[in-house]
Amino acid sequence: SGWLRVLMMHPHSSRRFLWDILSLLVVAYDVIFIPLDLAGFEQSSELQRYMGILDICVAAFWTCDIVMSFLTGVHQQGIMEMRPHQIARAYTRTWFVFDLIITTADWIFFALQFGADAIMRIGKTTRAFRILRTLRLMRSIKMRRKLVQAVEAVRSESIRIVLNVATLSCSILFLSHYIACGWFFIAWTLEDREDTWLAHYVRRGESESYKYATALHWSLTQFTPAAMEVHPRNPIERSYAVVILFFAMITFSTFISSITMQMTALRRMQSEPVRQQRILLKYFSENKISAELGHRIWSYLRENHFAFKKRTHKKDIEVFRLLPPTLMLRLNEELYVPVIKQCPFFYRYAVINLTGLSHICNTAMSENFHVTGEELFAEGKTAEKMYFLTAGHLHYQHSEVRLCADLHAVSWACEPALWLRWSHFGKLTTATTCEVFDLSLDRFRSTMPREADSMRFVVAYVKFFTEHMRKASYLGIWYSDIWMEVSDLAEVARAAKLEAFPDDNVTLSNRLSTSSSGSTPSQLAEIRLS
Repeated sequence: SGWLRVLMMHPHSSRRFLWDILSLLVVAYDVIFIPLDLAGFEQSSELQRYMGILDICVAAFWTCDIVMSFLTGVHQQGIMEMRPHQIARAYTRTWFVFDLIITTADWIFFALQFGADAIMRIGKTTRAFRILRTLRLMRSIKMRRKLVQAVEAVRSESIRIVLNVATLSCSILFLSHYIACGWFFIAWTLEDREDTWLAHYVRRGESESYKYATALHWSLTQFTPAAMEVHPRNPIERSYAVVILFFAMITFSTFISSITMQMTALRRMQSEPVRQQRILLKYFSENKISAELGHRIWSYLRENHFAFKKRTHKKDIEVFRLLPPTLMLRLNEELYVPVIKQCPFFYRYAVINLTGLSHICNTAMSENFHVTGEELFAEGKTAEKMYFLTAGHLHYQHSEVRLCADLHAVSWACEPALWLRWSHFGKLTTATTCEVFDLSLDRFRSTMPREADSMRFVVAYVKFFTEHMRKASYLGIWYSDIWMEVSDLAEVARAAKLEAFPDDNVTLSNRLSTSSSGSTPSQLAEIRLS
């Protein structure tokens, strides 16, 4: 039904992202305070009352989370499943029973605590109840998966490395928190004895915060060579210290090696510009180059060379070969469509037939990296590709100076070659390192769908495009591979759309139908200027 479709959420939508962030905060509350409660730290009556109310809010939140899970799409075999009955089936087969048991246990425990003065007594739980509350900590297993997904969603490699280091550091802190609670729990259970670390090293009457800080200090020293005045005072504490020391010896070395590896990767990413700058400074110093000129040279190199790094391309990732065609189609759509739609023709075409444009991107588009000074095409050569610049700078050289041009990101070249047998009028070279998307003309013509609506628009666009070139020929400005007047091309696309659909009934909702995969008529490549 319509109201249910409104409630459904994509797993990567902003609503779901905010809910997951709130879930992490709620889990953090349990991870911090449940061990403190279980360890026996005393709480004031006011704090107990507030924590009791918070526990009810937490249980209510996780009850709502079960409903949210039924409304969130899931990935199945590379396909985003948004049908409610399929989502419900997937959820009930995975986390539903786990969530239901823990949430039901929470409410049962709260119900048992209610009495005449329930709100006042809700935090004064028995030791058995405290132990049963530890079941809530199992939710951290589920949240760990969401945290990993959130880090993987970050596109910047540097930020992702920093987040990984922060996650490892927080893991050490939380682990120390649990060990400190265990260290205090031993002394608390042996409170009737005088040979405990708590009785020997902590004066009577000290605050609970001081006791916890002392236990946390002792816990942290087990992971490092540091020392403190607190030591085991009985066989039970000694045995616990030995176990923790052995565990820390293995765990801490693993954490340190992981953090070192992440920091090394971060430094490696920044090492090349630093090394080149050091060589340049040495050269300038040995040859007495002025500081002003040296600064200008380095600023140019930093902005036009080091600012553009070679991106990882699909062909560099072998595991992409394992993906099914549906996922590769979706990948190519998200990769190429936002760039190719900068061209007015493809922007209008996407409104009419987005499925067809996705098919073109999947079949005819490719990504390439070009170093400085590389030639993309030469004068007189037959055009084979249309080029979309995504990063860097290109320079177009023409025999007429007025037709020379510099291309920046989100520019394209050789659009006339889509519709004409085209020979290049100039030479296109890279002024800096560049990332370029190539559209193969042969594959474009052979894979363009023949769906009726889209073909009416294509034929109308070719008609207005050639008329525009005839008018421009009188000014001598169309004898170029670079069309800089985007506004003119946008007007051509608009006029073609109005001629193909005079009633202006083309909307995004009724034109996103699946198109057939036939070939475009060969006359698209046979149009001539007469």
